[in-house]
Amino acid sequence: MLVGTASAMTTDYPGSSSFVRQIYTKKGITGDALEVLLASPSTNTLKEYNCTFGKWWSLCSGNIKNIY
Repeated sequence: MLVGTASAMTTDYPGSSSFVRQIYTKKGITGDALEVLLASPSTNTLKEYNCTFGKWWSLCSGNIKNIY
């Protein structure tokens, strides 16, 4: 079980595009590889995942767990 700090978890959900960017960045993916990965999902796919990602963010934030 990973536990995040309270300050890291108090931010509002940034939206699906930003959330995916943060996930890849925290895994150490940068530069052109990051841009290719971010261009892969369509806008509609990100819209579909937005609700699920938002619920995940809320669940982890409420339990002060590492979202990533």
